[in-house]
Amino acid sequence: STPENSLPENNTFTTTPRVGIDEELLKTLGKLSSLEHVELNVEGIEDASAIAQFGMTSLRSLSLNVNKISPDLRSFSGLSQLALLSLSDNRITSLDGIEDLVSLEQLNIESNRLHSLSP
Repeated sequence: STPENSLPENNTFTTTPRVGIDEELLKTLGKLSSLEHVELNVEGIEDASAIAQFGMTSLRSLSLNVNKISPDLRSFSGLSQLALLSLSDNRITSLDGIEDLVSLEQLNIESNRLHSLSP
């Protein structure tokens, strides 16, 4: 049987829906400097700044769909390697901070509360 939260050899971390996430889990993930892919598609995350704060700077893809993240993309500014960011079904109202995501190739912001597509 596969544990609900696991880190396979492909440098990916995924949680099952509605498991939740706390600061301790983020601290643990932050110690995994080779972590490249994170999926935290769990309702309830409001502040994503801890992802960069706890050292997950090697992330290439991050999926935080179906959460409560708001108001913009500034909390991801420390993730300079991030190529894919998926934030569908959140509370994003602005693209402020997108200019800091220098490696970003794909952005999914479907079903948010955007007022404008300008940063």
